[in-house]
Amino acid sequence: MARIEEDGDVLFADWRDNRVGQDYLVRHSEKLARCGCLVAVLSPSFFRVGSESAKELLAFLDRIGSEPVEGGYTGLVPVVWGEFEDVDLLEGALQNAHRTLSASAKERQAPTLLKLIRDQAQNAAVEEALDQYADAIIASASVGLPVGKEERIRHFLDHGSAPMAPAVQVTLETPQEGAALPGMEVLLSLGARGKFVGYEDMIARVVEWAERGEPPMLLLHGPGGIGKTSTAVEAIKRIQGRFAGGVHVARFDVLTTNVPEDVTADSFASMLAEAVRAPEVVRKDPSGSLAGYLARQGTLLLFLDNFESVANTQTNAFLGNLLQQARNVRALATSQHAASPLNVTAEVKQRSLGVPTSEDNIEGSEAFTLFRDRSAQRGVTEFSDLKALLRVLRATEGLPLALELLGAHANDATLKEIADGVEKAALSWLQTSGEDSVGVARQRSIEACVSWSIDRLKKKDREAFLKLAPFEYPFVADDAELHLKVSRSQLTEWTRWSLLRRTEVHGASEYELPTIVRLVLAKRAEISFEAMRRAYCGYYVGLVRERGNEMPGSPGWNVLRRASQPAARAIVEGTVPPGLVLACFYHLGEFLRVTSRNDDARTVFERGLITAMARPDKSAQANARIGLAEVASIRNAYAEAEEGYRAALAIYKEVGNRHGEPNALRGLADVASMRGAYAEAEEGYRAAQILYKEIGDRQGEAHALKALADMAKMRDAYPEAEEGYRLALSINKETGDQQGEAHALRGIADVAKMRDAYSEAEEGYRAALTIYKEVGNRHGEANALVRIADVTSLRGAYCEAEEGYRAAQIIYKGVGSPSGEANALDGLANVARMRGAYSEAKEGYRAALTIFKKIGDRRGEANVLGGLAEVARVRDAYAEAEEGYRAAQILYKEIGDRQGEAGSLYGFTRTRIEAGRDDIEEAGLQIAGEFFQKIGDKRNEAIFWALQMRIRGVRGDAEEAARELRAVRGELAQVEGRFEEAEACLWLGDFEPDVEAKRRAWDDALGLFRSLPNRHFAGEANLRLAGIAGSGEERAAYLAAAREDWESSPDLAFLLPRLPNE
Repeated sequence: MARIEEDGDVLFADWRDNRVGQDYLVRHSEKLARCGCLVAVLSPSFFRVGSESAKELLAFLDRIGSEPVEGGYTGLVPVVWGEFEDVDLLEGALQNAHRTLSASAKERQAPTLLKLIRDQAQNAAVEEALDQYADAIIASASVGLPVGKEERIRHFLDHGSAPMAPAVQVTLETPQEGAALPGMEVLLSLGARGKFVGYEDMIARVVEWAERGEPPMLLLHGPGGIGKTSTAVEAIKRIQGRFAGGVHVARFDVLTTNVPEDVTADSFASMLAEAVRAPEVVRKDPSGSLAGYLARQGTLLLFLDNFESVANTQTNAFLGNLLQQARNVRALATSQHAASPLNVTAEVKQRSLGVPTSEDNIEGSEAFTLFRDRSAQRGVTEFSDLKALLRVLRATEGLPLALELLGAHANDATLKEIADGVEKAALSWLQTSGEDSVGVARQRSIEACVSWSIDRLKKKDREAFLKLAPFEYPFVADDAELHLKVSRSQLTEWTRWSLLRRTEVHGASEYELPTIVRLVLAKRAEISFEAMRRAYCGYYVGLVRERGNEMPGSPGWNVLRRASQPAARAIVEGTVPPGLVLACFYHLGEFLRVTSRNDDARTVFERGLITAMARPDKSAQANARIGLAEVASIRNAYAEAEEGYRAALAIYKEVGNRHGEPNALRGLADVASMRGAYAEAEEGYRAAQILYKEIGDRQGEAHALKALADMAKMRDAYPEAEEGYRLALSINKETGDQQGEAHALRGIADVAKMRDAYSEAEEGYRAALTIYKEVGNRHGEANALVRIADVTSLRGAYCEAEEGYRAAQIIYKGVGSPSGEANALDGLANVARMRGAYSEAKEGYRAALTIFKKIGDRRGEANVLGGLAEVARVRDAYAEAEEGYRAAQILYKEIGDRQGEAGSLYGFTRTRIEAGRDDIEEAGLQIAGEFFQKIGDKRNEAIFWALQMRIRGVRGDAEEAARELRAVRGELAQVEGRFEEAEACLWLGDFEPDVEAKRRAWDDALGLFRSLPNRHFAGEANLRLAGIAGSGEERAAYLAAAREDWESSPDLAFLLPRLPNE
């Protein structure tokens, strides 16, 4: 039963259980009229939009408040019993209450309802509610602790309260006379909980919008927990000075409990009027009166937080008209829903924070910066387990709330425990207790955030959405319609709520449930999850059977990509209908292999082999063996791969399967090529090409042509290689084989690189990279990244090259390609060597050498031996260098790599020159130079000629050496060989006849070495310049610069004895 108690001039009312109607109010009118403050505990239903009780109470209080109360004022502090431990929400309501009551006392205005605390608990006694209410007031008070209920309330009304930590204060300038009251002295629990991290680009867009002034509204939208409100608050702190009329806050998640569709234009107008503290202006004409009132207030900003709570056709139209009528008003809104008044709105989709992709780039990533800040608040500042840290950061998918929630666990669990916990029970770990609350109640867990969005849906949409739970993988509208009778318009609406992700792949829309959303659905769905998942898996197996022969990059290939994961799971679990098994094993396994999911591919091929042997079906057995051999080849298990191909070839010949036979021959040729047996490989490719042509397999023919072009490239027959690649490219385009097209483009780019046409090469590699990404071939993507890094390294852009090699290395590790990983390590070591980081280079080379030896890659082994010899040479370890070059040269000769052999000869000869030896065979260098001239490799031709001129200069023909080195320098500049050009300048200075010419050459060398940067040879240039300095001061400066260069790294300390003792 409703009851009301007086305590001095404070009136306490418990109105939760009864309707507060006109009769009730009349009976208590005397008490209400004489009270100084009314504290009412009200039922949540009282605050529903259109509540008759609320209207009657407001109207009554208007009447009894129209006459001043002597010695005081009439005010209403509404309290809804609920989560009082959520201090941030309570504090916000109290602050608003204090400001409104203070304004009432000053201006004798009628009291009003304020922002409310949501009802969550129904069984608390009113005394407990009032005591906790008063305690919360006192907890934030700025002065001492009064006693007694009346004194507590009066203390709050008289003194106000300080914002509670962790709050973000936004202090606004005092508005001009006549302007609306500022509405945002303090934004409680709306900003970042601690240091603001990330989203500078998003904030810049908000600031730019405010400066531009158009359109009138900006909508930040994205899923719950992604940081929309924090970003908006941080931006408001930077733009608030532009709004003389103040910043006014409407938190719609607090102002209404209805679903968005039930919010009317009138109730929305009342909420906006509440935000600007002018509720009385909307009583008669909501739209017109509010627009007129706002138009008189000067430039002001409405901050509409959680706009999704009220967004519908009516409210959008109302807001659009309002902003067009009140031209001085701007609205900044946050919403989980993308819909808005489009005619007056710009939209910005809030992105996730940047998540590191490897342990190497954790430091500096946005996700780690936020996680570290929140962990520091819990007293944790050290993160030594980088592997576990990376798992934690990646599990959050860059969602700020997830990072904050996991950061709250930092002092009670190790990083590994957090990572394991999130992987096994994400919903349990992505939450925090009340005392660790990071914001409003729904922000205490990711699950609550997702549920909030789901609960805003219409009932029929909500029930349909729950049925998506079994869709663990990407799906298209046809899938959802077939299984669930879900319409495309529903999928679009759920996407607008950020409950689904939509991507465009080859012109078709694919949908995917974010991981957390799917986990929440699985928890809430009242369906047989397991039965539905099995049904879907069977459906996807059927798709694989139907589309198995599609070309990479085609629409059917996209269907395969979507179907591959659930189909693989169904095969592994044995839930595939028997009739579908053999029909889809090979296609599915091949798709998984091509898209670099090698472990899954191997499992599928193994199951296929077992099933085929049980049938028995010999062709299916051979297909499975081919698949297993291809996976083994990727893992560089060449013996296993060769055995598989030979077994498949024997079966194909036995059963007369002419379509399978060339595939096996091509596989055997691939293994021979990997081992450096190029003649054997070429013979196998030609045999395969003949068979492909005989049976009319254009795709197979293109693959064979590309492989033969590779062999021609190995033989340095570049015109023949380019012709083969272009013919393969033409066939691949004709057949729609995008992956084959990428392979051919990469081959053509290889030829361009060998011709020193680096721009053309890079363009080709990037085109191939784009295709590899589109078809999901991670191995091909890494190969293209390595090739691009090779080009940038040749151009002297070492930082960019290093970034490319590291990105490729991560991919190679992920797909299980040891040879790829070793090649990336070799590239990184080359870059380190060119920068003078010799210890790092040596370590990288040795790691790569171990892998190459293990897998039997003799070309890779020779490359690394040459790199190690280079490190030994520049460190003056000449005997070690000679030995390394000789070993590399022998390997290159055995596999028929003339370029590698020539490179080893160059290094060996240069070592002897620098060691001061006379036994140098210049004829070999001349032959090598002519070889590079013949194949059109201008860069290497110039490099070899430069070394020959150095030899002649050392032997006394300085004039010819200088003349030719000047020409060589120009040629190297043309092919962008910056390091080699710098070396040529260094040598040129050695042989120039006069001091000024020497100075110019060595100055040029110094500038080039500095730009790379290479401090080893920059010091060499400084040392030479010191030798021709015109004064003692100049000489000392050059020597000091050389010393600084060589003292910059322990790797260069061996050079310091070259400096004179001065």
